[in-house]
Formats: sequence, structure tokens, C-alpha cells
Amino acid sequence: MSQKAEKLGKEDYKRFKRLKLPGAERWEKGVDHHSESIRLMSFLMEHDLNDYNDFFCWKWGGDGDNGESLMFEMDAYFESRDREMPKTKPPLTKPMSKKRREELLEDACNLGELLETEIANGLEDGEDAIKIRAHLKVVREKLYGE
Repeated sequence: MSQKAEKLGKEDYKRFKRLKLPGAERWEKGVDHHSESIRLMSFLMEHDLNDYNDFFCWKWGGDGDNGESLMFEMDAYFESRDREMPKTKPPLTKPMSKKRREELLEDACNLGELLETEIANGLEDGEDAIKIRAHLKVVREKLYGE
């Protein structure tokens, strides 16, 4: 185990205590789970079940379930991290201009109409339809970063 990572983990715990966030009493207070805890627990359950022969037999949703307890602990970490870390990240790219966005939306509409025509002509799996879908995917990635 990395000594630096271990030290950071202990500092994270001190931050959690300093912020006086709900800990073991989360359930009694009816505090919802942090979305990252839910996501990570879902991953761990699938990974454990499918790749580790259900070694931990993670369960969540009921009082005293091992996954539920772990999620409360993860909640503490994620919430304390969220409180002290900046909420915004610098954009990876400069924002898209309104004009460029409108051009891409128009392209998407035109490609959608072309694809509808191909489908109406029974050519949904044809070469042109495949190319149109590929172009739509590129436009969607540019618009939404998918």
C-alpha cells in the first residue's frame, strides 16, 4: 500500500470529522446515499458477483446489510470530499459558439431526414444508412460529448 495514499486517507477522515457530517447516524436521520456511493456499490456488487464468485455477497437496501453499511461509509467520504473540493472543473475545450451549435443541430436534422427516407425505402441496413448513422454519431459527439 502506498504510504502517501494511506496518509491521504487518514487526512480525509479528519476532514470528515472536522466538517461534522452525519456518520453512523445517517440512517436514523434519513439522509439519502450520495450518488457516487450508489454508483460504486452497484459496480462492486456486479464485480464481486461476476468475477469473484460473490465472495462478499454484497447486499443493500435493508437494515444491517453489509453493502448498506459500506455505502454509509462511502457517503461520508464523498460528501466530505465534495464540501472541500471545487465543484466546477475547468472545461476541457472552449465552449461551443451558438452559431456552431445551430449548424450541428441542422446537420443532425438533415441526417435524420435522410435516415428516415432510407428506412422508409426498406434500406435501414444499407450502406447509405450505415454511413448516415456514423455521421449522426459524430454530430452527437460534437454536440453532447458522448
